[in-house]
Amino acid sequence: MCNGTSNKDCDGAIGLFSNNLAMNWQQILDASGGRLIVAPRSCPTFNGLTARQCWDVTAVLPSGPFCMVVANDANDPRYPDYFEIGGQDGTDRLGGSPTGWPMCLRSP
Repeated sequence: MCNGTSNKDCDGAIGLFSNNLAMNWQQILDASGGRLIVAPRSCPTFNGLTARQCWDVTAVLPSGPFCMVVANDANDPRYPDYFEIGGQDGTDRLGGSPTGWPMCLRSP
């Protein structure tokens, strides 16, 4: 479900969400019944990185929501497309999320 989001941005945000959960995606997709919610939000700043467009992308699971903050149109050429800038870290980053990692604003 895309709330107030263009199809292009919804597809991009969902694509990034699924890519970052590559090893766990099928499990989360199955548990959510394929129900993902993409909702616009204000963009957080993290380590000096800002973006002009951001969304909370949420999979609704029986155990509770799993959410990532996805951004686009950053002030940094290293991020020319959609990228994760907060939320629950789905990349299995060694050591967990960085200090100050922004969380999602909404829960379904």
